[in-house]
Amino acid sequence: MFGSPVAADAAPGGNFGYAKYSPGVVIPEHWHSAAEFTTVLSGNLRYTVEGKTSELAPGAYIVIPAKAKHSATCLTGSDCIVTTRRAGPTDYNWVK
Repeated sequence: MFGSPVAADAAPGGNFGYAKYSPGVVIPEHWHSAAEFTTVLSGNLRYTVEGKTSELAPGAYIVIPAKAKHSATCLTGSDCIVTTRRAGPTDYNWVK
């Protein structure tokens, strides 16, 4: 497990989650069958989506299209807390 899911709401047609990651945690490259909308509440995250890397600070958000390969790293300094909304199921399809 890379993080601590704090809460989740599996509403019909999509879901909402709230998670905490320790500094240095890497979520390996994967994709989801639905679009993902993530907002950083605290900490700093580095996202790589289809080969393009961005660093997100608190208050920033990212939209990851359905089936886009992506990974995330919680940068050093503090825990990363995020909220994520998906337009469909929470499936993780790991890239080998």
